[in-house]
Amino acid sequence: MTALPQERVAGYLRALGTALDCLGPNQDFVPLRECLALLHALSPSVSGPLMAPAELSSVGMPSFAWLSRLYSEQVLALKTDPSGDTPQVDIDRAMALDPALGARVMGRRDLHRFLRGRGPQKAEGLLPSRRVFGALKRRKPVLELRLYFDHVDAAGRWVRVVVDLREPSPSGLGGGLIGSNRVGPASLNREGRVVLDAGVLDLFMRHAAVPLDALHAQLSQAFGELTRLSRSAVGPFWFPGVALPPGVPADLGQGLALHLTTECISLDIAASSSQDPLFPFVETAPGEMRRHLGRRVACSKGLAQKFEDWSTALGTRLEILVI
Repeated sequence: MTALPQERVAGYLRALGTALDCLGPNQDFVPLRECLALLHALSPSVSGPLMAPAELSSVGMPSFAWLSRLYSEQVLALKTDPSGDTPQVDIDRAMALDPALGARVMGRRDLHRFLRGRGPQKAEGLLPSRRVFGALKRRKPVLELRLYFDHVDAAGRWVRVVVDLREPSPSGLGGGLIGSNRVGPASLNREGRVVLDAGVLDLFMRHAAVPLDALHAQLSQAFGELTRLSRSAVGPFWFPGVALPPGVPADLGQGLALHLTTECISLDIAASSSQDPLFPFVETAPGEMRRHLGRRVACSKGLAQKFEDWSTALGTRLEILVI
């Protein structure tokens, strides 16, 4: 974990947000608006020095310790009444007596005001540390559900796992019956909402970091037939000072580069392939599924050709956008 000097925090968050907005992640990734709201809340322009020290993970993303302080403030903000916010006159008095303390008091007040408009039920809430939820894909002729598991992983990447489920036959895994509105521990209620049994979040948390084939096996035991499974991550974020993975040319760390990565196994993929220079070789997928690995990068202009050369040398097609 690396501490970021306070004077560099705003620039770091701005660069990360700009790169993320440039990449425009789709629904296989955690929501863009929630990510940008999270970065905004961490910024000294909103929270002052309250979130200090700014700490980065080994892959250049905000560390879980840094994020945890923000999540704690979010819980506190949503529990307190806005009428209890510190009045400006008291902040001014604190500033006169102890500028550092006054700045923290003002940062907490301003951050709480920001966070109250972004509670867990808001469309533009903060990206949470973990959550699981489901959506209806198709009701007939066979019930199909989609589950989402979002979390911050141990390396600090922002990860979304997407699982497509199909209602099993009476003899299939999961024990469901056609027309039962249930797929393992997931069901469809009368309002058409997906309800997940207790323990589903724990199931994902226990197996979130295992290879995708092993995750497929665990989820198949719980839910039955999976038609698609993907794991997509925001991160790493490379910049001078961040350690690059073994085998990566050193000059790719001489500027800014945010990576979006995806691994997917699905019945709908025509042929297995990899367009990821870090993992150019593709393993087989379970059963009749096929596998796809992809990587997109938003980088400084001076790095674009270097990323292109690296990808081409490994026989992959890396999608490169210039920040």
